[in-house]
Amino acid sequence: MSYEYGKPIALVRAGLEGYKKLYGQSVLEMDSMLAKVPPHPNQIDLTHGDTTAFLPPDSAFLDFAKAVERNTEAYSAYRGSSTVRNALAPRLTKLLGVEVDPVTEVIITPGTQGALYSALSSLVGPGTIVAFPATEYFMNERIVSYLGGESIRIPTSISKDGYIEIEESNLLAASSQGASVFVFSNPNNPTGGIYSRKMCEKLALWAKNSSIAVIADQLYCRLIFDGRDFTNFCALPGMKDQTVTLLGPSKTESMSGFRVGLAVAPLKLINSMESVLSMTSLRTAGYAQHALIHWLDKDEEWLAERIELHQEIRDYLVSGLLKIPGVEVTIPAGSSYVFPDFSKVKSVNQNNYDDDFVLTKDLKLAGVLVSPGYQSGFNGRGHFRINFSQHFDSIKLAVDRIRTLVQN
Repeated sequence: MSYEYGKPIALVRAGLEGYKKLYGQSVLEMDSMLAKVPPHPNQIDLTHGDTTAFLPPDSAFLDFAKAVERNTEAYSAYRGSSTVRNALAPRLTKLLGVEVDPVTEVIITPGTQGALYSALSSLVGPGTIVAFPATEYFMNERIVSYLGGESIRIPTSISKDGYIEIEESNLLAASSQGASVFVFSNPNNPTGGIYSRKMCEKLALWAKNSSIAVIADQLYCRLIFDGRDFTNFCALPGMKDQTVTLLGPSKTESMSGFRVGLAVAPLKLINSMESVLSMTSLRTAGYAQHALIHWLDKDEEWLAERIELHQEIRDYLVSGLLKIPGVEVTIPAGSSYVFPDFSKVKSVNQNNYDDDFVLTKDLKLAGVLVSPGYQSGFNGRGHFRINFSQHFDSIKLAVDRIRTLVQN
């Protein structure tokens, strides 16, 4: 691959040219084409949560304002303010079920995306083989390709009630192909599925026996529905020293605009991630870090209400989509994502909508902006992702527009 000015080789790799085999275009090319589709005058954007529908906690604004007013720690340590890390450590210990050292095991990053990039940069180099579940967060594969690594997709299944399963034979196949890193989101982005404790224990045993480093993206670990239990991967026997746990307030607390996230990991990885961060951004914005001072602090009642409201919207959305003949939807067990499969809808096949790129393009023209399935891997073909953390009226109108486009 030769160098062309304005097209660094690493970025070309991150465009995922391999998707041309299925779609005829790379992921980067499809994304660019979708961006050029003119928006509907009254477009409903379901690619991310609406922070006007679900506001950040009042404490985040107050703590941020205090930090600005007092000019607090504009220059913190690269790994983050010691004041904030010390405040968070006991709450992280409670959340994760393992002791967390604020000095050696926590790094504050520019969003959880910053934690993901720093973690992968600390574990992946040219030729490193990284395994993911078949349907996963769209940036994982791009970052691995950017870093010169290779990706393996592990086949998965998901039950109607939202539990993800991976067969042991498929895990062993990944390690036999040389995988040394495993990245997974729990709850899963884009399906909203979760991994049961039994499944997590199976993953932990495989990772331990195969000496595989694990990045557990638990960004949505507090937004779990129907009273289900959630398993923190790093709390499983032997996993604390082998796992990077990604966390943050961007989604459940609607704090994406603050661009703060964090990772909990062993000292060696924290040191490495800090070195990466020092080159990419030096540190997370100092004032924004202080918006975390009261994160996870005695907010059980607030969280219960937020879960209830999201669950109500989830139920309406899933019910509305299932009324479209041929649509298949798994009920999300967590997160704010639904990942419907439209590939078996009669009118969809007539219009080549089993190609989710075409379907997503026409939905945008009809006034509904969604995330195309191809962004989550080949298994996303015929799917698209909806973020239902929205005003209820927006979801109702979106369902009507989707139904009208598909059925007419």
